Amino acid sequence: MYCELCGRDAHYLTRVRVENSVMMVCPDCAKFGTELGETTGARETTGARETMGARETMGPKLPVRRQSRGDVLDKLYDLPEDLSQIIREARARQGWSQKELAKRLNEKQSVVSKLETGKLTPNEALIKKLSTVLGIEIRKE
Repeated sequence: MYCELCGRDAHYLTRVRVENSVMMVCPDCAKFGTELGETTGARETTGARETMGARETMGPKLPVRRQSRGDVLDKLYDLPEDLSQIIREARARQGWSQKELAKRLNEKQSVVSKLETGKLTPNEALIKKLSTVLGIEIRKE
């Protein structure tokens, strides 16, 4: 049997009310709600009818495939190692201050400062804005 709150396999589940939901939870998660009753097996008897915990009615718990960080990072474009210097030099060629570039990018000045010091790696949207506003190609080919 699996806890409906944390998903852990438990020997027995406790029926609790968490906010407006009645859930079958493990003893560790029971503290998050008001206990309504306890069950030690897969089936629970309530009056004249029998009900099953929600997890048992759904069948066996299947493993969840989560995207690994490698999958996410593989989707990012390769950026040059000296990106901060490229941005700083392109801004200087235009004769703009960090404040002026930030205004043209519709970003805060602190974002431009962090980009130029290498403390911030731009996301896809910011890469496009930088390329357009500064007239430079940022991605490695």
